[in-house]
Amino acid sequence: MNEKKPRPRFREMLPDLPPLATPPAEIIAAFPDMVTARDVRRLDLFLRYSEYLLFEIRRHKLFGIANPPRANFTRGYDYYPSDAARIFALATSINRFSQNHGYPPNFLDPKTATEKLLVMKMFGEIPIGPPADKLMTELFVPDAVLPLLSLTRRSWIATKPGLPVNTEMAPGRYFLKTNFGAGNNVAVQFPMDDEAREALLKKQTTWFARRHRHGFWAGEWWYHTISPRVFVEEDLADGGQDIDDWKLWVLAGRVHIVQVDQDRSTQHVQRIYDRDFNLLADELYYPSDPSPGRRPSQLDDMVRVAEAIGRDLEFARVDFFIRGQNLYLGEITLCPFGAKKKMRSADLDRDLGKAWTGTRLFPNPIREGQN
Repeated sequence: MNEKKPRPRFREMLPDLPPLATPPAEIIAAFPDMVTARDVRRLDLFLRYSEYLLFEIRRHKLFGIANPPRANFTRGYDYYPSDAARIFALATSINRFSQNHGYPPNFLDPKTATEKLLVMKMFGEIPIGPPADKLMTELFVPDAVLPLLSLTRRSWIATKPGLPVNTEMAPGRYFLKTNFGAGNNVAVQFPMDDEAREALLKKQTTWFARRHRHGFWAGEWWYHTISPRVFVEEDLADGGQDIDDWKLWVLAGRVHIVQVDQDRSTQHVQRIYDRDFNLLADELYYPSDPSPGRRPSQLDDMVRVAEAIGRDLEFARVDFFIRGQNLYLGEITLCPFGAKKKMRSADLDRDLGKAWTGTRLFPNPIREGQN
């Protein structure tokens, strides 16, 4: 697993913690073939902190823990079968956050969007048969807004690594993807020779081999519930160029920012707008560009679809592509970067955290003067 050992200075930022009460053997048994005794030793500080957090959350009945999830929803807290599994998933998440931010999260009283995402991973309600399944996204689009979307054509789907034969595919460029995890996609060309086919089969084998690991021991448990598939879909870009990736952040049922990623394979630029398409000076995860860009005619439709999808969720980042006048739904992301990556603009993180209120997890607004 190769988790980084907590830096000594983190100990000074946490309350005094007793020794780990959960037997290490129980933690290892909760994650067969994933977690070792060395992992437990390296995460000792954050494992002890996670035990403390679970105790405090139960004692004060925080984050709706005393109530069962709604019908057809579940939570990480309920999905993980034991406290041993819960504290390890929490510890891994908190360690990653801390390594990237330089300080541990304010988990019991989160203020920023990233801290709230961290809480959401374990205690937020997520639909069973999760919207993060890339082959299920259309099922989460309410009928009222479905006519606003065009559907991406998929020409081949399989339950294990493989590829269609050349005679089954029209010549051209496509994308090979899995319905689980992040980053499992690659442009492919048909017809393809044996060497390219063998390389793609090896890549898929790697994708499938890490499926059970992806997210499960780091709190993104919903990926673990997806029945794995690999598929080939049409390439929406023109001439093999990068297509603009529109990502709308829905917090508490409302779109608050519009993220646009451009030139991802060359000079990645990421512009951030408010819901009315005013360019923000804030930066999210990548450098921005001061030029305002052009408002797409489909923006209002994107907002309608994103809010319809996210109305029953704590958080959703709903991704779209535009080709000509057609609007395509990309994927639904429940926790960008697993709540580990630091936003480049701290003000943006705080502002989004303030906006995330009035939900089951975070019913009360952050009062002015709170840090």
